[in-house]
Amino acid sequence: MHWDFPGGKLEPGEEPFKGIEREVMEEVSLKIKATKVVGVYDIIAKGIPHRFTVYDVIVLEGEPKLSNEHLEFKWRTKEEILTLKREPFLDMYFEEH
Repeated sequence: MHWDFPGGKLEPGEEPFKGIEREVMEEVSLKIKATKVVGVYDIIAKGIPHRFTVYDVIVLEGEPKLSNEHLEFKWRTKEEILTLKREPFLDMYFEEH
């Protein structure tokens, strides 16, 4: 198991800010407003290129409730996250922030 930020893939033709807002609602039942991009990270995993975009967001309403895609949810500090098994792009993000 790896820890990660909520997110996912864009639908065809979907605007990226709307995509992250939709994905967060689907994954953790929070209505958010994405305000800006704070990092873009390209990684090749098992020969496949992946792009991860991290957004600054505002939570508008809701309480976290996980979809069936996930096992656990936790609010954590940067220091706590760095002690967990996590997705590789998070290391790139936390080196910058």
